[in-house]
Amino acid sequence: MRDLVLSRRQLLKGAGAVGVLGAVGVPTTVFADGIRVRWDIINVDFSTGTLSPGGIASARANDGSKITLTGSGTFSTDGGTNGGGNWTTFNPAG
Repeated sequence: MRDLVLSRRQLLKGAGAVGVLGAVGVPTTVFADGIRVRWDIINVDFSTGTLSPGGIASARANDGSKITLTGSGTFSTDGGTNGGGNWTTFNPAG
């Protein structure tokens, strides 16, 4: 039997597809009455395939500067919200 080998690119494509599917599925539940929706930046354990809250999202600009985000919260159709997060920026030198 042949061993299955995934490249980093294939893995990232799969993770992106899961994220898009999750984002597309949320609006159908948001419009129901009395529904509370939780949002998180997810943490992915690639060794077990487990998703959990409490992740970190980062992006790097063309000049090498970077922003890092954390956060979670809830919102509901009756207008109730809570949650928050933090952001940190880094210059190109770090």
